[in-house]
Amino acid sequence: MPHHATFCHALILSMTMAISTLAAATNQPTFFKAAIGRSPFLQPGETLTAPLRPNRLDRQNNLVNSPNPMPQIAPGTIIPWNQARRYLGQTITIEGKVVVAHQPRKKQVCFLNFTPKWRGRFYVILFKKALGHWDAPPQDYFLNKTIRVTGKIQHHNQTPQIRVTNPNQIQIVISK
Repeated sequence: MPHHATFCHALILSMTMAISTLAAATNQPTFFKAAIGRSPFLQPGETLTAPLRPNRLDRQNNLVNSPNPMPQIAPGTIIPWNQARRYLGQTITIEGKVVVAHQPRKKQVCFLNFTPKWRGRFYVILFKKALGHWDAPPQDYFLNKTIRVTGKIQHHNQTPQIRVTNPNQIQIVISK
């Protein structure tokens, strides 16, 4: 066990030195985020062929010299909800079926989830300005319906989300 502790200490020390060297070379603090815009876990059908390189962030959390640029999409393109994290920082339209909807007591928000195992997965959050514009509470109105939501993909606690403040950001998809 002492050998393991020594190895971990050496690894942390070398990482700290590398970050300090980069910060000193640029005269600015350097922030890193591994594989920004994606889950640290492999997604279904995904394989890892090489280590994921960290991306350097500037003070506004913008990527600097990213080795893996985020995909750009044409306006009007509809993205499946489970690919939303790939478009962090971009305004896109996602589509998915709401399978879990919840409005916590005493909170002026409503969460729309697209998978029963929602922790750490993309979700839509409706804020106070958007609530009350439908024939039923949003947790009832959108449950089991396929929706399209347009907004900027943002991270909250390392989980991608779209924040809805205007009811026009959401559309129900009518099956043909």
